[in-house]
Amino acid sequence: MQTKYLDCIKSLVSILIFVYSINLKAMITTPINTGIDTLKMSESLEFKLASKLEDECYQDEIEDSNCVPVTELIMKKDDVIFNFSEMIAEWDSFYSYFVSLKKDKYFLDLNNDGYMEFAIAVMRGERSPIQKVKVFSIQENSISLYGEGKFYWEKGDSVFDIKSKSFR
Repeated sequence: MQTKYLDCIKSLVSILIFVYSINLKAMITTPINTGIDTLKMSESLEFKLASKLEDECYQDEIEDSNCVPVTELIMKKDDVIFNFSEMIAEWDSFYSYFVSLKKDKYFLDLNNDGYMEFAIAVMRGERSPIQKVKVFSIQENSISLYGEGKFYWEKGDSVFDIKSKSFR
């Protein structure tokens, strides 16, 4: 009887180790979010979010420093750089990422006006798994706020509940 009991325990432990090793591998190799920091729409149009700390944050002896990330939103079109950082300035002190509007699609014409939209989510570290997203519309050499949406930060595959600013 004891042998069957020990065999059962050994089998159970083996199964648990196997299941744990699969989950451990997924935890190590899978990113916690699906955001990216660079979007390339074409050979001539690219967007970049560059989150960085101020230079003084890297000094060895810092007292009373406010070391929080600052994020720049840069558009590069035909080798000309446009800086739209003021459009996401309220999110300074958080890291921001581009997120897909639909699964694996970062650019979509949401309202069929001929202009493509893209979305940016901010990693705020809140308790809610749902993060607020800003959706922007691309026009010629500029971008404008299209509206807002929501995004599941951990493993969200696309923005949902997008509301155009004209419908608020």
